[in-house]
Amino acid sequence: MNKQEFNKAFKVADNGEPTGCNSADMAVLDGCGLRGFQPVSATVQLVAYWIRWQALQFNGKWDHEALNECAYIARKRITLIG
Repeated sequence: MNKQEFNKAFKVADNGEPTGCNSADMAVLDGCGLRGFQPVSATVQLVAYWIRWQALQFNGKWDHEALNECAYIARKRITLIG
């Protein structure tokens, strides 16, 4: 993923719960922060759901450190499809 693609996924995540995704769909991203994780392909909706799962706090605000980690992982290990 490049920066523009990540920003697109973040906008979807910031607008509310992405449709058509659930926690079971995120199985493809399980362990994406680990060293041995192999790159995968994912949709914008799935990446948006993952971003919300990783970086949205209970108070409704974004954890910017977690967002930066998501962006780093996405850049290295996720190819956007669709």
